[in-house]
Amino acid sequence: MIRRYLTFGVLLAAIWAGAEEDLAAQMNVALNSPNPLVRLGAAESLVEAGRASEARVTSTLVSLLDHDRAPTRCDAALAVLRCENQSESTSVRAVEILLRDGDLPARTEVFKMIEALGPIVRAAQPALMELLKSSECLDRYRAALALSSVAFDNSDAAYAVSSLVADAHPAVQVNASVALSRFEMLDHRVAPAVTSLLNGTNRFLGLNACGIIGRLGPEASEAVPSLQRLLDDRSPGPGKDRGGGAAGVA
Repeated sequence: MIRRYLTFGVLLAAIWAGAEEDLAAQMNVALNSPNPLVRLGAAESLVEAGRASEARVTSTLVSLLDHDRAPTRCDAALAVLRCENQSESTSVRAVEILLRDGDLPARTEVFKMIEALGPIVRAAQPALMELLKSSECLDRYRAALALSSVAFDNSDAAYAVSSLVADAHPAVQVNASVALSRFEMLDHRVAPAVTSLLNGTNRFLGLNACGIIGRLGPEASEAVPSLQRLLDDRSPGPGKDRGGGAAGVA
């Protein structure tokens, strides 16, 4: 890969120097090379040079999304997302490839672009939901928050995120709880997971769960015993004074 970038770095320098006419034939040869890495390097170089709108560049990158090697597919997918003229369906496919086949750095690049990609990532919700099951805690952590941003009106996504409130990693638990509170559409399926937070020792998670249960209303009736227990709890803790009452409340 380093050799690929060094080779096309020379071509980039020439393009920026204004020698396009002399290099046009060479770039066309590279874009039509039987070697996929040469085609990819040429396309990436033209994207970096501000030539992403050219049909030959986009067609080359799209064809490489089907390559049998995951690293090549992912490099092509990242380049596709840097092309403003790509169709939404192609961009969605690129996001799905990166989330499914990319390594952690590649997936990190996608999460950095969540807000900018907007509807594109929204269409890739299934791939995000699969990441909730990832063995990488950072994937689970990021996917929960991303879903609450791009799928805030999807109760199925909320239900999938609710499974993480019992995650083995404390940071993922907290992020899943925060993410759940950001969903606009919640239903009875999240009630068991949210209720479990009331019975834990983390007061932040418990307080956040109270807010979610309040939004669920009668659909979270199973939480009533746990809520009653919390009302009867007089032990000191965050937000409580030593007399057992809520701090700042008359």
